[in-house]
Amino acid sequence: LLSVFWTEADRSSGRNALRQSLHALRQELGPELIRGNGSEEIWVEESDIRCDVAAFIRAITQGFPGRALHEYRADFLVGFEVQGCPEFGAWADRRRTDLKDLAAKAARDMAHRSEGARDLANALYWWRKTLELRPFDEVVVRRIMSLLAWMENRGAAISEFGAFRSRLLDELGLEPSRGTLELREKIAAGRMGEVDQWVGDRRRGTSTPSRPVWRRSKDLSYG
Repeated sequence: LLSVFWTEADRSSGRNALRQSLHALRQELGPELIRGNGSEEIWVEESDIRCDVAAFIRAITQGFPGRALHEYRADFLVGFEVQGCPEFGAWADRRRTDLKDLAAKAARDMAHRSEGARDLANALYWWRKTLELRPFDEVVVRRIMSLLAWMENRGAAISEFGAFRSRLLDELGLEPSRGTLELREKIAAGRMGEVDQWVGDRRRGTSTPSRPVWRRSKDLSYG
């Protein structure tokens, strides 16, 4: 704690500042919440506080992705900084990425469960949740497009492609992969026999197609 919050202070001054901070916290939160072991260890009594991150990880570990996503309402500590402490920022960035990856996997798991039950509406909902967490994931976009087409909403599928293409071009300067372009043409032409309802080739037992190859905008012709 001293190295994170009082990096410029000497050890004695830092310990004094820490004691004052702990005293103020205990007055506000109660004396039993923050515990200590002599002068070297400080911890929070978990039974006396609820943390959404801990609840999220617990649900993931126990195999309840839907419950986990109920806890994941925003990215971890966005905008929170500790001045003069780049170590904290680096740790928070890593933690934010790890938690977001777990949330995206949980959303995919829920989508696959819905697909297994042939529940198109729920599958679409969870794939959209996945896309919120992975906005440039083309596999997810293709799943959404196919599901919309099979739900007799080809216009929405084409709009989904357009929104993704604009996002990809504006933010990364890339065009969608050939596979996504071909799917768009099949849907636009009404060739539904060529549109796999579940996108991943379930007949071969795979639910996660290979990573798409993006093309630079200048390399692609729409003639």
